[in-house]
Amino acid sequence: IGQQLIRAAQEFFDENKATLHGCVTYPTSPKHLYLYHKFGYRPKNLGAIMSRAIDRGPARAATAPKPAKTPPTMRRFSTLEEAKKKATLARIHRITNAICRGMDLSKEIEIVDGLALGDTLLLERGRDLIGFAICHTPGVSEAPTGALYIKFLAIDPSQRKVENLEQFVAAIEGLGQELRVQRVILPVYSRYWVAYDTLLQCGYQVDFTMIRMQRGKQEDYENPADLVLDDWR
Repeated sequence: IGQQLIRAAQEFFDENKATLHGCVTYPTSPKHLYLYHKFGYRPKNLGAIMSRAIDRGPARAATAPKPAKTPPTMRRFSTLEEAKKKATLARIHRITNAICRGMDLSKEIEIVDGLALGDTLLLERGRDLIGFAICHTPGVSEAPTGALYIKFLAIDPSQRKVENLEQFVAAIEGLGQELRVQRVILPVYSRYWVAYDTLLQCGYQVDFTMIRMQRGKQEDYENPADLVLDDWR
C-alpha cells in the first residue's frame, strides 16, 4: 500500500512539474528509509519538533531592539479586508520565493483562513512585512489540545536578523497566553542552523525528530542563515 501511495504522489508531482519532491520519515526506521530510497529520495538533515511551556506571568521579553528602530508589531491575516489579503499574499510570496524559488504558500494560508484552523501572523515594522507565520490553534487543526502550533514561519531574507525571529517568537508566545494554551510548538529543520540555535536560546527543547528526504533539482536549497521554521509532516 505504501509503495502505491508514493507512486501516486510521484505521478501528481510530475504532472504539476514540481522541481523538488520531499517527505519526512522516522530516522530510526530502516524500512521507511529504504522504502523512500527506492523512489529516489535521499536522506538529508533532521527536523526537530520543539516546544516550550508558556509562563502564566507576563509574556517573555524578547531581545530589545536598537533604539533607532521602531519595534515590530504583529497583525493577524484574518483581520484584513479581502483586497488587502490578496496584496498581503503577494508580499508573502516574495518572501517565500526568495527562500526557495517557486515556493508559494498562498493556498495553505487561504485554507487556514477559510476553515478557521488558526491564523497567519504578520510581523510588521511600519509598512514593511518582516515575516509571517502560519499558526494552527486547537480544535480541528493540526495543533494538539492545549498547544499553539506553528506550521511555517519565515523572516524575509532581507531582514535576516536573529532579533527579528526572537521578537516574533515572543509575540507568538504572547498570543498563546491570550488563547490560554499551555505551550507553543515550533518545528525547525536543522539545516537552518541559525534558526535552530535561536530556538534553543529562547528556551525551546526538542520533543522528537524526523528525517527529511528529498529528490529533484533543488535539493539542499536551504540557506543555513535563513530564519525559517517549517514542518513537512
